[in-house]
Formats: sequence, structure tokens, C-alpha cells
Amino acid sequence: MSEHNMYDKLETAFQHMKSHDSNIRIRGIHLFTEFIKFNYVLLSTNIIQRLRLVFECEHDTEVLLKLSKLCTKLGLVSLLEGKICNLNADELDYFRNGRITNTTNQVVYNSYDDSLEYDSCSKDDKRLLIMEKISSIVPILQDIAELDDVYVRIETLKSLKSLINIITFIIEEYIHNINSSIKSHNELALMFNNSLEIFEKLANSDIISHKILSCHIIPLILEQKRLSEIFVDEKNILLSKYSDFCVHPAPILRKHASKVFNSILEHIEYEENMIEVLVLPMIQNFCCDEQEGVRLMAIENIEAFFLQATEFARLNYEYIRNVFLFFERLQPYIFILYNDANWRIRSNVSKHIINIYTMLFYLEELSEIKNIEIYNDMKHSGNVLNRDTKNHITDNENESQNSRSQINENNLCENSYSKNSPEKLSECIENNLNENNLDHLNRLVFILTHLLMDPEPETRINTLSNILRTVEEQVSKYKPNIENGNIRIFHVTNTLFCDVVIKQINSNLHSDTNATVRVNLTRILKIIIIMKTKFEIDERTKSELETTFDNLIVHLINDDNNQVRQSAVLALSTGISESDDINFLISNILPHLNSIVKDKFWRVRYCSVILLIMSLYKILLSRFESDEIWGGNISNYPEEVIKDFFNSHMGTVDWLVELITINASDKASIIRQITSIFAFPLLSRWLGHEWTKNRLWSKIILPMLVNEKSYIMRITGLLSANSIITGINVHSFKELLDVSLLITQLTFTVTPTINSTNIDEYKSCQDHIVNNRNTILTPNESVDQDNSFMGDNIHGNNRVDLSSYYRLAEYIPSINASSLILSFKPSCIKTQITKEINRSIDYNELQLEIVSVILRSSVNDIVPNVRVKAYQTINSFVNINGIGTCQKSIIDQVKYSLENDPDSDVKAYCSEILKINESRV
Repeated sequence: MSEHNMYDKLETAFQHMKSHDSNIRIRGIHLFTEFIKFNYVLLSTNIIQRLRLVFECEHDTEVLLKLSKLCTKLGLVSLLEGKICNLNADELDYFRNGRITNTTNQVVYNSYDDSLEYDSCSKDDKRLLIMEKISSIVPILQDIAELDDVYVRIETLKSLKSLINIITFIIEEYIHNINSSIKSHNELALMFNNSLEIFEKLANSDIISHKILSCHIIPLILEQKRLSEIFVDEKNILLSKYSDFCVHPAPILRKHASKVFNSILEHIEYEENMIEVLVLPMIQNFCCDEQEGVRLMAIENIEAFFLQATEFARLNYEYIRNVFLFFERLQPYIFILYNDANWRIRSNVSKHIINIYTMLFYLEELSEIKNIEIYNDMKHSGNVLNRDTKNHITDNENESQNSRSQINENNLCENSYSKNSPEKLSECIENNLNENNLDHLNRLVFILTHLLMDPEPETRINTLSNILRTVEEQVSKYKPNIENGNIRIFHVTNTLFCDVVIKQINSNLHSDTNATVRVNLTRILKIIIIMKTKFEIDERTKSELETTFDNLIVHLINDDNNQVRQSAVLALSTGISESDDINFLISNILPHLNSIVKDKFWRVRYCSVILLIMSLYKILLSRFESDEIWGGNISNYPEEVIKDFFNSHMGTVDWLVELITINASDKASIIRQITSIFAFPLLSRWLGHEWTKNRLWSKIILPMLVNEKSYIMRITGLLSANSIITGINVHSFKELLDVSLLITQLTFTVTPTINSTNIDEYKSCQDHIVNNRNTILTPNESVDQDNSFMGDNIHGNNRVDLSSYYRLAEYIPSINASSLILSFKPSCIKTQITKEINRSIDYNELQLEIVSVILRSSVNDIVPNVRVKAYQTINSFVNINGIGTCQKSIIDQVKYSLENDPDSDVKAYCSEILKINESRV
């Protein structure tokens, strides 16, 4: 391309950017970007300054967003020139995010080196030229930031970070290649000062948006200082300026300062003097700030500080006592935050407070191991710390008055618990905690107990959820092995669960007016079941847990909220799947199954199928080996042994089987179908051929086919018969957990069939879906980590994707004959099935009897749907076994129906059966 044509394209882009139409200006930005990308040699400071003049008075948000992104690309073109085309989006994010990974770092280095390979100027000159271009780009971002729009500010900040990170990249590349000469240090100082000048121009501006930008690039410039290991004075300047931002009169600037705090911490040496002079006053200012957004971040700032301090103490054991001294300084401010008048702040603190106290307990144990005395020093300095803390609160108030309007003490501290000034808060702490003020777990109990009694439901919900999440993580983390047996429960976990949650439940938490609080309480049922099985618990605690469980389960399964009752059933199912305590199952859980199976809400009854199956399996496992159960070998035992087992535990096994079979006649279609295609085949596999023939077929399914007046029940009988023929492809407990999870998720995609008996229930179901789509039922954990049967519902992702249906069809082949997957074609699912059903039991005789009954009573039924299900069942038999000895009777009936039946679906199945027969012949 000739030079004349190149300049024509450049001018065309500028003409577009000067248009009165914002869309044309955006088009001009795009043209300019593409032009510079391939004609990088023309990018100069003059071109950049001209670009700034064009958009100097721009106010359109979309245009400014595109212009911000253009500034990033201009910086990258300045650095990499034509090699920018070699980088993908992730590698370009290396600059936008400020993250350095080995792979991306090397790719960028290679592109940067390649851009210098054929450059006539030296590397030093190239660096200075890049710095000059970046310095000319920054004023464009300053102009953009003047528009008070949050999206524009975010995009501008990303672009500015990219430019600073480009300078950091050049400094890092330079350090790898320099010699320790004075000239090298001077050149390094020149590059560092370039970033410092950008910062100072923004920080000293009277425009708040500029100060916000400068606040966010402080950690990036401190990273440059860390790389160079010089410029101590400049670091103090940056930190001093940041300290000013923390108490600036503009609330939005203080809010952004609190957001940057955690990144600033990474660049502060953990010297006691630095912490006392700089870090603690910043945190104290955040906690006492009048701006809600600042106080909301304050507890995260405190946690970040203790996380860094704990990590430092882990490597330097003598520093442990300092961490506890710092905690004594900050503890009253934690008290301020969880007593804040704003419920959003109170609801946000529990998670961080738990993490802080967990870190303290870890350091306490570490100090005992390393024989480091921490309490003597704290006792000697306790009075001084308390007095200093009160003075700090007062001093912070006075300091804030000098820099901004006086903080309203009532606004900070007034709520349903307290209307005290900050000076009296520490006194309140001393009156409510132990005399020595050193028992950290008692403090944690004190704080969380008050949060669980908060008048705002959201605070109670978040507090309870965070406590239970911590307990569940610890319970799932510490799993005993066979050699060691039970293990001791983690002390913090025991404190959170027993001293906070259990005591509050026994007080009044189980009757909380908020349904979501009660939904979270259902998780406690699972935790108690698991703790009793896997952890060493003293008799007193065990008795207290059992009493709490008995009281809680009564309240939850009889709750007036449908979601609470459903969550309780799922929590019981999960707990039983991880427990081997049969006595607790029989005495404390099974007595409540009658009311669960008869619940008025169909989802509860649906989930009860899973609960019943899990309970029966665990009882079977207490008597027989796993291989015997899944291999169908229980029926091989002498009849006396089997009869004795069914009558054991006062007939519990027989009673459970009866409850399972009752669900086949439920008024909700989905419950009847899931019982037929899931529960019945499982019972058949576990209990064997004789039980299937004499009990399941003769007394339950056969009467449905020949005696039922309701065509719905006749269809259910045919679906059950089909399931007995096709079987179920579940061969282990792990697979049972997997398929149970998938079945539970079906409740969010399938609704019960509407008929005159359940129309009100259907309407209730629709209201439930709309109102409770994102309600937390049980923790969102995978089957391998925790056998929770709610999957991704914690994030509101309640849809079962196509791959889940494929897996269900692999486990339960007869699901294709149900109406549970009508939104997908059975043939589509069939092609995806890769598992081959392994039948360890010969049911051929029973299958022949089933087919003969269907030929006599079902294929000529007056209801077309019944005839369709009849031929579906015959089709399954033929597909598996061929025509066999029933060849003539089947073929004659199939041909007759193909010619005479008025229903097209019936004809379709008849045609399929004949095709299978012809292919086998």
C-alpha cells in the first residue's frame, strides 16, 4: 500500500470520528483500530494527541466505552507492534487483568522480542518511545473518566491498568537483562517515574474520578517497586497518598480505597511499627466510616489482614503473639460491625468472622506445638490494649471530623441490641465475655448467637448458612478410613455446631418465622446423622444431638411450608446415604415415614421414594454383603433366613417395601411413574426372582392390569411390567447415588399430570416453581464429595440438560416408555446409550407370563393409551428376547392391530415389532 493511500485511510477514520452520529463515530474508532494494527509505524504521540482532541468533548457512553478499549489496544500496539496479531484474547488479558502466568508471560516476551528483532533503534530507545506513547494515551483516559458513569469508569480503569501493566512488563523485562550499573539504575528510575507521574497527575486532580483511578493503580505501581527493589521513598509517598484517600471527604473515594486495601496489603512489610502506624488506623477508619459501602468492605479488609498476618506467622513463629495483639486492637471494631444499624452489613459479617476466628484458633494450636507463650504477654498488655482501643475509636472520630462531616454515632452503632457510642462498645464487650477476655471461641459463640437472633431475616439466613457451610466443609474434609475408624471432630466445628446452632435450635430457632431460615435448618438433620456416624462424640453431646434431631425433625416434616418439608426429606436421604447407624435410622427416622409418604405436596412424596429406597438399602446392607444385594443373591438364602430378615426389627423391612409399593397408586403421575421405572426394578434386583414373581407381580402389578377400572392405573401397571422386563442398569451404591441425584432433579422439569383429583396441587406446584426457583435446599456439592440430592439448585440452575437424560436412560431404560422425557425423542436418547444391561437374574419365565397377560387383557383395551403402553411392553420383550415361544400369538395379534387399530401410535409400535422379528429371522 502506498504512503498516500495509508494516510487517506487514516483521514477517513478521523472524518468518521468527527461525525455527529454516534454510530458513525464508533465506526471511525473501529477503522482507526484496524488501521493502526497493520500500520503501527504511523502510531506517534502526534496521532494520539490528535485523537484526544477529536474526543475531548465526547459524552456518549457507548463511544467512550469503545474509546477506552482503543486506548488499551494503542498501548499494546506500542509495545508489540505487528506481533500483536500473534496473541489471542487470553494472552491480551495478561495486561488487562495484571495476572502473570508462565505460559502467557513467555508468549508475550517472545512477541516483544520479535518486535525488536528487525527494529533499527536500540532496545533502550524503544523503551523510551513506548513510555512516551503511553504517557500521551493517559490524558485520553482522564478525559473519559470525567463522565460520571459507572460502566465508563470500569472500562477506563481496565484500560489504565493495562497501560500501567505494560510499563511493569517493560521494567520486568529490563531487570532480567541489566547489569548492576549506575546507568542501569538511572534508566530503571526513569521508567518507574513514568508510572509515578501518571499517578501523581491523577491523584492531584480535583476530579474525583481521576482520584479513583489513581487509587486503583497504587498496587500496580507498588508491584513495579517490588520488582526493582529500590525507590523506598516513592513507596512511602504512595502509601501516604493512599492513607489520605482512606479519610477523604468524598464517600465514593473512601469506598474505592477500601476495595483496594486487600491488594495494598500484599506490598506492606509486616513490621509491627508499620502495622501500628499505617494498617490498623486504616482498618479502624473503614469500620467507623459513615458510608455504608465502606463499612460493608471493612470486615473483608479485616479478614484479608489476618490472612496475610497468619501466613506470615506460619513462617515466623515468633510473630504469632503479634497477631493476637493486633486482634485485641481490632476486636472492638468487629463488635461495631456486627452491631451496625444497617442489616446488609450485619448479614455480611458472619462468614468473615468465622474465618478470622478459625485462623486465630489455628495459630493458638501452632503456638502450643512450638511452645510459644502468647497469653502472658496479652494479660500484661490487656488493660493497655483496651484503653488504647477506646482511644483509637475516639481519635478516629476526631480525625474524621477534621477531614469530613462528623460521623453520626447512632448511625454507626444504633440497632436493636445497642444504642451505645463507640467508646462504650468495648465496655459492653468486656461485660459479655470472659473476665480474661482471651477465650476466642467464646467470643465467636457470643457474636454468632447474637446474629442468629437478629431481627432482620436476611442476617439470620446468611449467618446460619455460613455456619452450616463451614461445618459441612469440615465434616466432608475429615473422613475416617477403615483402619482409624471414627475421628475427633475439629474444635471450631464442634463449637459452631454444638455451642451455637444446637443451642439456638433448642431455644427458638426451629420456629423461626422466615421459611428460608427453616429450609437451612434442614441441613442440620444431615449433619447430625453424619457426625454421629463418623466422629468421636462424648455421650453427653451425643444425647444432646439426638434430642435436637428428634425435636427438629418433628417441626420440619410438619412445617406449613412445602419447600421446608421437601428439603427435610432430601437432607434425610443424604444423611442416610452416608451413615451406617441402623439403630438410629430405625428408631429416630423411620417412625416419621408414614407422615412423609402421605404429605399433601407432591414433591415431598416424590422425594420420599428416594428416602425409602436409601433406608431399605442400608437395612439390607446391615445383613447382607453388597455383592449379594446387587447380584440378586439374597433369594439364594434358605427361606427361613429370608423370612426372619423380613420380620426383623419388628417387620421394618416388610413395612418399607409396603410403603414403596403404595407410591405406585399415588394421585400424581410423576410419582407413579418414578416408582414403576425406578423403585420396582430395584426391588426386583435386590430381593430376587421369587419375591418379584410372588409378591411384586402377583399381588401388585397383575391386579393393576386385569382388575383396575381406572385406565391410569392400568397404564401404571403396564409401565411397571415394562420395567420388570427391561430391568435397571444400576450395579453399585455409587451408581445408585448418581441416578438418585438425576431423579431428584427431575422435579424441577416435570410437573404432575393435571386431572380432577390434583388440579389444586398442580396450581400450588406452579406457584412454588415461580416463588422458590432460587431457594437453597441443600449444599451444592457433587455426588463424589457429598451425596446431596439437590445438585446445582443452590445457584438456581434447576434444569436437567440433555446429557443428564442420556445418563438416566442408561440407568433406567424404561424411562423412554414414560412421559418424563417427552421434550426429547426416545430414538435420540437411545442412540446415545452406551451401557449394556447386565442381567444376573433369569426372568424369562416371568416375562413370558407378563406378555401372555398383556395379550389377553391389554392389547384390546378400549383406551388407546393403554394399548400403546401394552405394545411398548411387548416391544421391549421382543427387543430383548426375540419372539420366542410366543411367536404365533404375538405375531397374529400384532398383525391384527396393525391392520385394524385406529390409533397411529399403536400401529407404529406394531410395525416396529414386526421389523425386529424379520431382522432376527
